[in-house]
Amino acid sequence: MRVLITGGSGFIGRALVSTLLNSHQVFVYTHKTAVENNLSFPPTVTVLTADSDFPKVDAIVNLSGEAIDKSFLTRNRIASIINSRLHTIKLLKQKYQNDFPKIFIQASATGIYKDSNEELTENGSFNNNFYAKLVTQIENGALALLSKDCFVYLARLGVVVGNGGGIVKNLKYLPRPYFLMGNNYIPYITLEDTALAFKFLLEHHSLCSFDKPYQIVNFCSDKYLTLNELLKLCKPQSKVAIPCPKFILRLDKRGHLLLVDHKVKPAFLLKQGFKFS
Repeated sequence: MRVLITGGSGFIGRALVSTLLNSHQVFVYTHKTAVENNLSFPPTVTVLTADSDFPKVDAIVNLSGEAIDKSFLTRNRIASIINSRLHTIKLLKQKYQNDFPKIFIQASATGIYKDSNEELTENGSFNNNFYAKLVTQIENGALALLSKDCFVYLARLGVVVGNGGGIVKNLKYLPRPYFLMGNNYIPYITLEDTALAFKFLLEHHSLCSFDKPYQIVNFCSDKYLTLNELLKLCKPQSKVAIPCPKFILRLDKRGHLLLVDHKVKPAFLLKQGFKFS
């Protein structure tokens, strides 16, 4: 299979490239700055920029966009995050206007769901906060690519845990916090399982039966962890935890991701037979 990964130079993208490399032909779209900074990929990976001629591919995994955890979420930053994702979707539509691939996977987020004491499957109700609105705009942009020949997956990711990026990177030089009343449940998935789940969707697409032209897929572990359990998973070597009041997470909108209370179930992946590591 010929697979184009947009945002292939990012935290998840690098892991996905490594996972697909031995069994598929991989193309990576990245910004010019990454190329100018001598970002290296294996020689079998073809690197594309916006000025490149995009090759014919069987599938696209769209991970492109400005990272949410990069800095404070001001109004301008939120607009930039949304625009960076919609810009890539528009670019792909332009590049493949006459021959769009059969499979398109758009990275999304479980932040769209409303807090609930019950398990949330892919049919869960939406929240009304700024994260949910952000996710909705991105998903609607991806669904605009729908055609009779293209199937869209909306991959709603929980907090991705792995070395080299995300929450683990942010906590690297900090003591492990222990939040008072930190018993709310946080959807999460390991970096390894994230890459394997994308690979699974690509390789098992023909085995799935669908009654609509798109499918929501919860990318989160089948095991539930509370906030404090998740932080321990991110810093297992830290024997001492620093007690913290939970309200400090409200000082920055990025902290709101750790204030949700979601038992999100990866119902679709489990139904299709995906095995979590």
